[in-house]
Amino acid sequence: MVAYSFQYLTFLVKKLMRLLDLTGVMVFRLSDVEKLEGYLRSLIRGKKYIVMCVGNVLRRDDGVGSYVGSKLLDYGLQDVVINCEMCPENYIGKLLSIDVDLVLVIDALLDERYSVGTVIVTKLPTAVEDLIPVTTHTIPLNYLVNVVKMFKSDTEFYLLGIVVRDLEFGEGLSPEVHQVAEKLIKVLKKVLSEHG
Repeated sequence: MVAYSFQYLTFLVKKLMRLLDLTGVMVFRLSDVEKLEGYLRSLIRGKKYIVMCVGNVLRRDDGVGSYVGSKLLDYGLQDVVINCEMCPENYIGKLLSIDVDLVLVIDALLDERYSVGTVIVTKLPTAVEDLIPVTTHTIPLNYLVNVVKMFKSDTEFYLLGIVVRDLEFGEGLSPEVHQVAEKLIKVLKKVLSEHG
């Protein structure tokens, strides 16, 4: 009989869950733009929503969420987009004061299993412990979610994470992340304009 370690069995179970999509994690690559667009449409259909864009523009790819947010605001989507930059916790009061069913958080995601530029959408707080956004922010996103849910338990939170690698100090996105950000901006502009 072969004995397996607990860690190895846990790894296998998580891998199987991902393959069967039992984790609720949706994975989109650059070539899946139409699928991502359809998924986002179905996610916000019939709901009051807000998009929170998070990131540190002084840490290269970590600024991708804020980059997307600033471009969406340039397109006049102020009613549904908040560019939180590094401090999403500063917007807890706003989230508690508005009537919203769904919050979509756009942030950088550091995950070696996926290639740079992969877009991952999952419900927060995430059930997959090893799928965590880059935490250069003051507090982790799961904390923000839990605080808001104490007062508004029906509000759904989703993370739209963009897989990144370059978190060095400096401005500007890496070419791969910039390319994905531009495609994501087009998709979000279209979807949010239709439902806004």
